[in-house]
Amino acid sequence: MRWLGRNRGAVTSNRQFLGERRWKEQERRTFRLKRRWQAKGTKSAKRHLRQLSGKPFRRRKDRDHVLSERIVENTLAEEADRFSCQWRSLLVWRVAVNRPIVPMRDKPQSFSQG
Repeated sequence: MRWLGRNRGAVTSNRQFLGERRWKEQERRTFRLKRRWQAKGTKSAKRHLRQLSGKPFRRRKDRDHVLSERIVENTLAEEADRFSCQWRSLLVWRVAVNRPIVPMRDKPQSFSQG
């Protein structure tokens, strides 16, 4: 995911910005380093590229996780304001009441091999 001019990851309906500005700069810096090492092509540059491989993906995965947590917290806080209670108690209530109970089987069904 490239940050196409976006400074923040998400914006709520009441104009609260979620995410951090430094995420975009980290993406830029990684891109520039990678471009420089690929152009150089030395043994050391290839070693650095191997060390860098997968790091942007892990960073993005973590950012998405942080962003989704912040969105949920923000939504729960807005609902708590509506009901005038603390959002953590609202979270416990939502998990206890709104989540369907799924029965578990005694043993998993086996597939016939034929």
